[in-house]
Amino acid sequence: NLYFAFLLLCRVDLIDGMILMEVTIIYGFRNRDIERVKRSLDSLRDQTDQFFKVIFVDYGSEENVSVLVKDLIAQYNFCTYLYNETRGMPWNRAHALNSGIRIATTEYVFTADIDLIFTENFIAKTKKLAKQGTVAFFPVVYLTPKIDFPAGIRNNDLKVSDQNARGLALINIHDLKEIRGFDEFYCFWGHEDNDLELRLRLSGCESIFHTAERLLFHQWHTTIKENRKEIPERWLTFQSDYLKYNQTIVLRNSDDWGRIYAMEQRPALRKLYDQHTKWEEIDCKTDFLRYRL
Repeated sequence: NLYFAFLLLCRVDLIDGMILMEVTIIYGFRNRDIERVKRSLDSLRDQTDQFFKVIFVDYGSEENVSVLVKDLIAQYNFCTYLYNETRGMPWNRAHALNSGIRIATTEYVFTADIDLIFTENFIAKTKKLAKQGTVAFFPVVYLTPKIDFPAGIRNNDLKVSDQNARGLALINIHDLKEIRGFDEFYCFWGHEDNDLELRLRLSGCESIFHTAERLLFHQWHTTIKENRKEIPERWLTFQSDYLKYNQTIVLRNSDDWGRIYAMEQRPALRKLYDQHTKWEEIDCKTDFLRYRL
């Protein structure tokens, strides 16, 4: 009895080869199609190791989408739905994931993507790699419109991400919180994962890239170029410069990193969605909007 009590206290036990240490998978989401979400969560439901949790961060989806995805999430007993009222703010994967990281209670987290499909042994494999002071990154196999999962598992002609792709990571929660999570400066698209890896290394963590097997598959969607239409001109260059000139600064965010907004904290948004608000059209020149407003 003392032996089993000790194992439970350590939170690492073995039953039929399964490690009882839990991992939390964190998704960031906004206004994506529901079928894509369902395919990803179905692949987690079928895991051989069921000792894991999911925090699904809805980062400001419109109401018609959030209602549908919340109802879908309720069908999975391992999944917690969290709505962050960020409508009107730019998409910010760093902030979305941080919102989940701040409330995670497990020793390790995995930063996921809504496009992922997990092989059935993914959770079991990641737990064998889990180690404090080490961050493990995983490549992803890109499915095509003609080759879907699971047919793509044995197709060696599909493109696989290289070691520059650092978005899918298994990280000790203590190591993450020590550096205040992802830098929330990065928004729209890109750089937040490479920045995190850099700061984890500066704090003493070792990086490994697990290429031994295919564990993650990426559902097809339109190209990145087509998805960048909302990004302001030269913003990606600005983010690159920011990363370049801040490479020695480990702590970036303020103490309220991962902040979860409610409608009560968004007075402009309340006004926007208030049916009693009266609107008047005005004629503004570009220079007024740029330099005055």
